[in-house]
Amino acid sequence: MSTKRITNRDFFTCSAEELASKLLGKILCHKENDGFVIRCRIRVTEAYPTDDPVNDAVRADKSGKTTTQFGEGGRLYVKSSRGSCRFDIVAGHDNDRESVLIRGFDSYPEGPFNASEALNITTALDGIDLLSSESGIWLEDDGTIVEANAPTVRVGLSESQDKLLRFSAKSFTFR
Repeated sequence: MSTKRITNRDFFTCSAEELASKLLGKILCHKENDGFVIRCRIRVTEAYPTDDPVNDAVRADKSGKTTTQFGEGGRLYVKSSRGSCRFDIVAGHDNDRESVLIRGFDSYPEGPFNASEALNITTALDGIDLLSSESGIWLEDDGTIVEANAPTVRVGLSESQDKLLRFSAKSFTFR
């Protein structure tokens, strides 16, 4: 099985909904300071488009602030919440203000805080570019075929229960 690092920004410069689906089955990697590389296969994502009232960038924009969600696709947006971290991958072009929450990895309990803990993601990594050769975090594609479930509503967000923005893998077929 051949694994290829995703190095083309075009992969990320699409809508959050499209990126959320494309990320399923990809492998997110984090090289630790001691050289050990943690690899986790993405199983569950949630899209946060520009017009979404619970999108952190939309909330920040209304208060005159910015977040790393204002950057170009392919960067991490890391947010501290309740003493833990959750993280998104930014989608689109500069100032599109869209991102995809990484909610679950294969073989780990689902939940955004669990995903951060699995990869040892901290707020120090906020804004890191997944495409930079200097980055200790990157995305890989090993050609795994994903059978996806139908999109569903996001977990715990009553403000947007009419939108199908949660994407999950039913199964993986490894080549």
